Amino acid sequence: MKKGFTLAEVLITLGIIGVVAAMTLPTVINNVQEKQFHSKFKKAYATFSQAAQMIYAEDGEFSKYTYTLWDEYICKLGEHMKFTASGTSCGNKYPYVSWHTNLKWFDKKGNPQSFINNSYYSAYFTFTTTDENMYLLNCYDQVLVDVNGFKGPNTIGKDIYFFSLKSNTNQPYYGTNLYVPGCHDNNYTKQVHITNNNYKEDCKSGTGWGCSRMVINNEI
Repeated sequence: MKKGFTLAEVLITLGIIGVVAAMTLPTVINNVQEKQFHSKFKKAYATFSQAAQMIYAEDGEFSKYTYTLWDEYICKLGEHMKFTASGTSCGNKYPYVSWHTNLKWFDKKGNPQSFINNSYYSAYFTFTTTDENMYLLNCYDQVLVDVNGFKGPNTIGKDIYFFSLKSNTNQPYYGTNLYVPGCHDNNYTKQVHITNNNYKEDCKSGTGWGCSRMVINNEI
């Protein structure tokens, strides 16, 4: 007689496989999604850099655009980055958009985020592009990017990132002493201090802002 598995044994085996899959698949899917977000941020970083360099070649560095003229800089970005919407009308070229509503976006620990003294900037200096990215030119020279637009998870270090603009070049960069997000409040009490020494730890177990630098450096 040929030996085989009983129906009970087959069912038990399938049940075990199902339990293991249920435990591991969410982690696998989440890791794949985060890799996709990281890749999108690298592309967004490069696209913004290219547009900023074009404006630099045309007009010089971005600091010539004072706070009262910052909307002109955003409109110039629109000429190079294929805007789909903008908080700055640019002559009514684009539909209106603003950054995430307060408490509707989160740090990596799950803490809701908000702009206390900066709601004006989060509305006026936000724009979206054809690749679903949403940008906020926060605090004049700091750029926040959500590579998934209004779709979830709207979480820092997962689909929300940042970089700064370097004077005299317009190039995106990461300094050694940055407070994120900039202009959040005047006393820096609501901002995260990102340095050369703590950005990796912040990405791993902190707010997630440090992940931006790690992605660009190909460290994750």
